[in-house]
Amino acid sequence: MEHEIRPDGGESLRDVWHRLAKFQKSLDKIRDSAVVVSHGGTLGLLLARLLRGSVQTARGFRFENASVTEVIRRPDGTWQLLRYADTSHLHEVHDDLGIKA
Repeated sequence: MEHEIRPDGGESLRDVWHRLAKFQKSLDKIRDSAVVVSHGGTLGLLLARLLRGSVQTARGFRFENASVTEVIRRPDGTWQLLRYADTSHLHEVHDDLGIKA
């Protein structure tokens, strides 16, 4: 399976998936807001974990540079996706500077 492929000196998607388990547990304990910044592949895996998906689910997530994805923890402890890969803030900056995107 392609999520098991491990390049020389690197990690497979499954390796990163398992490494994120500890990080997810720390997110589950946070009561305040938090910001997570990472590479798109890792963010896709984390989002899949939070939404109770799988390694395969993560492949469906794509993030533009500087995009914002927002999740909240529901009272039952599950996570809800509020905003996904939003880049509208970048368009506003371009408009303010007179830049055509």
